[in-house]
Amino acid sequence: MFLYIEDIWFKYDKEFVLKGVDFQISKGETVAILGESGSGKSTILRIIAGFERQQKGIIRLEDQILSSKNKFLLPEKRHIGFVFQDYALFPHMTVKQNIEYAKKGKYKNMLKLVDLEGFENRYPHELSGGQQQRVALARTLAVEPKLLLLDEPFSNLDEMLKDKIRNDLKNILKKAKITTIIVTHDKNDAYALANKIITLKDGKVENIENTKIKVMM
Repeated sequence: MFLYIEDIWFKYDKEFVLKGVDFQISKGETVAILGESGSGKSTILRIIAGFERQQKGIIRLEDQILSSKNKFLLPEKRHIGFVFQDYALFPHMTVKQNIEYAKKGKYKNMLKLVDLEGFENRYPHELSGGQQQRVALARTLAVEPKLLLLDEPFSNLDEMLKDKIRNDLKNILKKAKITTIIVTHDKNDAYALANKIITLKDGKVENIENTKIKVMM
């Protein structure tokens, strides 16, 4: 297995948000963590990234412990890419500058990957929501992370464009050949993109389901 999530407990103040979460992910999989608001799905993503630290349990990526009772690896040491819900693009920077901020000399290859060649001199406000998402992906993938995390990637997008943008994202992930976890509250997102769906409810894994989508290796 590639990523191990073992008996994760996490609480804000006195209330546990995650209660013994366990699952494993193979290399090359695209996994959706599905759940309603408050189920703990975004919290587990933040713990994997290193933005939060669990009170109990172990996170392992390949043979390396990322977080446990006795060890905590800083986010920048984890080789994990995180695309935020609002994309977090720098508004005063062009597309090229946003990507180059992450990794010098990679913007041409990244723009080709996300099908935005010719957009390098545009600013974020000159792009559609789907295009902004692709720039955020390009910036994140430029540093060649081992694992990609996407937090509610379609929440800011027009409902009528979702099918196309889901398909665009699916094609990008296939070309990038990167293990990916997508957090979503929408079953349509999960079934369109993921080969495995992990359903969280009240901080616990309620169900793990394999879909018909083939694993990318």
